Amino acid sequence: MPAFIHGSVEGVPDAILALNKLKAKVNLATREATTRAGGVLRTTAVAEFNHGDAPHTRTGRLQDSITAWGVVQVGPARYMVQVNPTVIYSRIQELGGTITPKEHEFLSWIGVRADGAVGRIYKRSVTLRPRPYLRPATESMYTKQPPIFSDAWRSAWSV
Repeated sequence: MPAFIHGSVEGVPDAILALNKLKAKVNLATREATTRAGGVLRTTAVAEFNHGDAPHTRTGRLQDSITAWGVVQVGPARYMVQVNPTVIYSRIQELGGTITPKEHEFLSWIGVRADGAVGRIYKRSVTLRPRPYLRPATESMYTKQPPIFSDAWRSAWSV
């Protein structure tokens, strides 16, 4: 003879509402943590100048151009922030390379010549060694980023 057990669960709509509120809090915390991480990366990259192999500051344009752009949502509870310099010579400073003239036969600038006199210098090409500033800052985020997100999520999960 079959036995039947009957039961009911109450409060399901309230539980669903509570879970949706928690989901919204975690989503917002993720967005805010991404913004914070972008700011930390930018600050770290700017601080890398004048240290080790990084470029040494002359005008400050490269440092000042490092920008943490607005956060963009790339999926459910997934955000991205882009941090990069905007001056045209940023890539060659970071990676190194050879500069050649595009419109003339020579590159030229005013500087101290080989004989010690100040005057116009002409070169067919100039090779710059890498002077990384963004790569070391990005690598340092492996240890700086987890606490930013764990603190944000811990705060979102607290009731």
